[in-house]
Amino acid sequence: MILIASEAREFSGLERALGNVERRDWGIAYAAEGGTAETRFVMGADGAGGANARRAAERVLDETKSDILVSAGFCGGLDASLRPGDVVVAGRVHSVTQKEAAEGNAVMGVDHVVTTAAEKRRLREATGAAILDMESHELATIAEARGMRFLAIRVVSDGAEQDLPLDFNLARGANGSICAGRVAILALKRPLAIPALIRLARTSARASQNLGEFLAGYSF
Repeated sequence: MILIASEAREFSGLERALGNVERRDWGIAYAAEGGTAETRFVMGADGAGGANARRAAERVLDETKSDILVSAGFCGGLDASLRPGDVVVAGRVHSVTQKEAAEGNAVMGVDHVVTTAAEKRRLREATGAAILDMESHELATIAEARGMRFLAIRVVSDGAEQDLPLDFNLARGANGSICAGRVAILALKRPLAIPALIRLARTSARASQNLGEFLAGYSF
């Protein structure tokens, strides 16, 4: 199966869980293959946002075939019962253009980093979605066009009631991806946010581990 995330670090837990991952040079920031006795995983990442997810997916699909496309990686929680580290499986995407409420574990597709608990509450009330990310809506479109089964399997990095320590939208580069150098500059301008930024990094590392273990054992 093909899994697409925004950054390589989102796959670090799966790499450890599999132990046999080999990198591939496919013209995107991260591409790799590995597997268990039951499942072969082909992974790709080329930055945050729908356009980058599409590019990663299309490059991977140029190199391999699969009937399942999975949107993997971190997500923000909208359902207040979800905690950082919880893994959510969603088969449906609620896009920013839809008006009707979603039901169950739907993922909300957005075009920016949602940084405040207040905005998460508004999105939850408007859509009923459980989680949000910036890639699943585009990947679901690709899967539908190619006749593939689509799943979003995401791990919560920040809960519904949690503000992010920085406005990561200010750290996005020309292609929409978050630039580590820009994050560092923002942190230097707001030194009081640094402890929360460190906690978020640690939480994200644990979340990646949870996601990897879940994916390695999941029955597709």
